[in-house]
Amino acid sequence: MIYLRLFFSFLKIGFLGFGGGYAFLPLIQEEAVQQGYLSSSEFANLLALAEMTPGPLALNTASYVGMKSAGILGGILASVSVSLPGLVACILMFWLMNLPAFDWWKKGLVGLRPTLAALIVTAAVKIFLNDWPLDDFNVLPIALLLASILTYHWLRVHPALVVLGAGFLGACLYVIGVQF
Repeated sequence: MIYLRLFFSFLKIGFLGFGGGYAFLPLIQEEAVQQGYLSSSEFANLLALAEMTPGPLALNTASYVGMKSAGILGGILASVSVSLPGLVACILMFWLMNLPAFDWWKKGLVGLRPTLAALIVTAAVKIFLNDWPLDDFNVLPIALLLASILTYHWLRVHPALVVLGAGFLGACLYVIGVQF
């Protein structure tokens, strides 16, 4: 039963997810927490792990959720089912984009960009507030957030290096006993 639930959960995510891996995050987060595959805190940890491992973010996240809830077979099912709609859509879009009668399709895809940006921002805010609620205010996570934005956006450091640097800093702070 868990295998069917996982398969259909991630198939639904695959059908509803547009854009890159970050656009899938709110869908995966909602499904994983709502179905009881992970807690909100576990999802935040999973996200850090998925960011640091090679491969597409949505696929890494689906694999981890599947493995955490149903072992290796669960990871394989979640990975295949989240990827299947995208594979079918790519084949169809390649075919449709080459037909002159489907110029409206290209224009319609442009309208998705603001919605995808909103989904990404919403997922980030949910993750931030779940790990650091406002009633337990701590300046360190906010400082790390701002430092990451500064490093990535203005200093143009590669995102993988920003993630590795933040992970290293978090480990160092843990070793010296700083709580956040």
